[in-house]
Amino acid sequence: MSLGVNWLRAWFYGLVITAMFAFYAMNSGITITNDGSHFALFDAVVSNGSPELVQVRQFAFGDSALYEGRYYSDRNPGLALLTAAAYKVTGGLEPVLAPIRLDPKFARNYSYGQRKSIPFVMLVPALFAGLLLLVMYGLSRELGASELSAMLASPSVLFGTILLRYSTLFYSHIVAAALLSLSVLLFFRFRKRGGWVCLGNACFLFSLAVLVEHLMVLAGLPLAIYLLFCARERLLRPLSLLVAAAAAMIPMAVLMVYNWVCFDSPFSIAHFHHSTDAANHQLSTLLRVSHSFDAAINLFFGAPKAEVGRQDLVGLFSHSPFLLLCLALAPLAVPGWRYKAEGVVLLAAFLLLVAGGASVFAPYGGWDRDYRYFVAGVPLLAPLVALVLDFLGRLHRGRAAALARVAVVGLILVLFLYSVRLQFEHLRHPGQIPYDSLWVNLGASFQNVGVALALVLLLMGVIYFAYSKFSGRSDR
Repeated sequence: MSLGVNWLRAWFYGLVITAMFAFYAMNSGITITNDGSHFALFDAVVSNGSPELVQVRQFAFGDSALYEGRYYSDRNPGLALLTAAAYKVTGGLEPVLAPIRLDPKFARNYSYGQRKSIPFVMLVPALFAGLLLLVMYGLSRELGASELSAMLASPSVLFGTILLRYSTLFYSHIVAAALLSLSVLLFFRFRKRGGWVCLGNACFLFSLAVLVEHLMVLAGLPLAIYLLFCARERLLRPLSLLVAAAAAMIPMAVLMVYNWVCFDSPFSIAHFHHSTDAANHQLSTLLRVSHSFDAAINLFFGAPKAEVGRQDLVGLFSHSPFLLLCLALAPLAVPGWRYKAEGVVLLAAFLLLVAGGASVFAPYGGWDRDYRYFVAGVPLLAPLVALVLDFLGRLHRGRAAALARVAVVGLILVLFLYSVRLQFEHLRHPGQIPYDSLWVNLGASFQNVGVALALVLLLMGVIYFAYSKFSGRSDR
């Protein structure tokens, strides 16, 4: 490996670590009932060992489910359950985590125990955002992108879209995005290298993404078709099928048990019992396909407050124009690409998530007024951005080509910087009490993220050692 590549990787890993500190520094705890509903479920499980909410009005009023006189979260349980499990295993790291500044609107609602647990809770989006940076890089490299292009595409997609905002909030989107993207990466590796361990991990992570957000299931259709056509022989081996089914059933079994405990049916999800909005009670009214096309156009290109209400709508391409330019250039780069089947899968999964997000009863994300319902699919576009950057890097023959490259790269850079500016403007919820600075928890981030990273690196070392020994013997 060349010295240049080593320096590039050192720079990229440094960026990932710095980004996690930054995401945590910009958090302000619970900001509204969207993340409040996740937190209320987490707190109920940790404090009482039950999913029944004990602080509905403080954190989840308007975003709760009501069944037989008992309140529950109206969210998918995956984020809260994963956080609660990690909290229990680590003891919440309470003795070594610094307290954080909390959004004044909700600060008075926290009990003493919740003030002790919230610094741990807010580590989750920051750490998963760091993981997502690594996964987007790995996905781009898996599909043939150069080292440099993959390292540029990954942070561009995260910092240049609303993924930045949700890296600072206890919403489920950044966790779902990381899990979905990692499962896609492993499915692609399974096609190239095989191995039932790889397939089992991919199926488990995909199912876990669905446990975190139901809409992720839509990405399963192009992935299943891809495996059946491109990895049929490896997939249809009895051991592969058994492992895939067993791995996928673990998170689904958790979801069905949760639904059964809360709503007396394994197939009755929380949204069907929404406490304040009857439109969510049936799938026929929860999903409104008739308005999905118009909603998708607005979610792509934005819309004014007069049209969508509450505030101007943040659109994917209106607020991330660099991404629109890269996608427009992608057809020029595709002809020489060896991974066209994978590219079709990525685009199909993204578009299905867009269709799903645009079809829900309130497609504009409530008070957030953005495209958060399909933002988990945006990282799947990172390999296409990397593909375009590689294509532009090859434009060196002749003065005209060189000038065109400089002009286009310069335009992408300007549009990216403009996109980042727009993301920072969207970082805070409009109902939040404004701060003098975005970096309200900068001091706490050094201690809390530092402790969490040390623990994660230790755990990764143990897992890698065990996996390398195990896979060396069994994954044949």
